[in-house]
Amino acid sequence: VKVVWTVHEFNDPKLYGGGKIPPISARILGRFFNAIITHCDSIKSEITKLFSLSDEDKVVVIPHGNYISCYENNLSRLQSREALGIPSESLVFLFFGSIYRYKGILETIKAFKSLQNNDVYLVIAGDVKEHDLKQVITDEIDDSKQILFLPQIVPNSKIQLYMNACDSVIVPYKEFTTSGVIILAMSYGRVCIAPNLGFFSDVLDDSRAFLYDSTNEQGLLQAMKLAIENKERLLEMGDRNLKLAEEWNWDYVAEKTLNVYNL
Repeated sequence: VKVVWTVHEFNDPKLYGGGKIPPISARILGRFFNAIITHCDSIKSEITKLFSLSDEDKVVVIPHGNYISCYENNLSRLQSREALGIPSESLVFLFFGSIYRYKGILETIKAFKSLQNNDVYLVIAGDVKEHDLKQVITDEIDDSKQILFLPQIVPNSKIQLYMNACDSVIVPYKEFTTSGVIILAMSYGRVCIAPNLGFFSDVLDDSRAFLYDSTNEQGLLQAMKLAIENKERLLEMGDRNLKLAEEWNWDYVAEKTLNVYNL
């Protein structure tokens, strides 16, 4: 029986009690797997080192499949904004998905408020997963009329509402392996803002995203300012993301995956 591990998250602090894999356990696991699939070169390098693999070919990079046509996409930008009560010509940032501190939600709110721009909105949509974090976020927002906080699980039918309403999706994670939200944003043709490292720097580039230095306390704020300054280019940049996401269709991913299982 062959054993193949597809690595989506392995150092996510909410998994396995947030613990790390001990080196001796990693070496044993490395021998146990017949093959390991990662979604980018950075994680391949990290896995090869962590599991002390002498054969790098055991780790195969296969892109994360897209979400095109997985969810409805028949609402226009104008319809989506009208439903959310957002002016049609404003610039809209979106923080989407399950909400944890390590995903940079508080830093996002702080950076947004520092913009002090009346024509920019921030939409926060997703289920708050940490005790008391919902109240902390509410306090940080402090009745700002330009921040829409929608703390609930987003049903599949409403994903398009938020994706089509926004200009840019912010993914300021402090800890991550892979990000399905990035692939989702690309599948809707949206520009991304993310740290310039790991999966993000492998999948995105400056023609399709605003990548920032996560060691710089002002990095996220600077990236948001760049997005505002380049407002007229955002649709074009988002289209580039969509074109790349189209290449990562599930027929392509399935073929690559089957090749690994048939090794």
